[in-house]
Amino acid sequence: MLVWGLNAGEVRTVVEHVSTEKYGGNVTFGRMNTPLRDESGPRGKRARFTLGVNDSHGTGARRSWSGRHTVAATWQAHYDVMAALFDAGATRIRSAMADYRAGMAQVRTSGYSLDDRGQMLRRGPFATARDAFDALADETADGNAGSIMAPVAFGDL
Repeated sequence: MLVWGLNAGEVRTVVEHVSTEKYGGNVTFGRMNTPLRDESGPRGKRARFTLGVNDSHGTGARRSWSGRHTVAATWQAHYDVMAALFDAGATRIRSAMADYRAGMAQVRTSGYSLDDRGQMLRRGPFATARDAFDALADETADGNAGSIMAPVAFGDL
């Protein structure tokens, strides 16, 4: 996930707050793929990270489509963190499922059928990135985390 408008320290504070308040401290930064990294520079503040959990059986831990427990964070945990990041002043957030920004935002379609291959569709215009998030975030819960033979929505895991 990429966040514009906040540096790594600010992102860490937000994630720790959401994790403590809603998930018993279980939600944290991913360990293997992309730990929290500050990419701020002359063009502004930016941070890159993935969300994970400390305990795969704890609150906020996602299951795989087959039911196995994983160290990934649930869709709801991602949603709660992104909402809190926007509240803290994020100006844009790009995840694997959507790009929430002012103007024309993008959201990935569900990819449930052979005709729908999970394309990024442009939506908008939106006055702010938070407006795009409020309008489009629920659509990402329907994204297919399973297979074409055994589909399961991200929001159900």
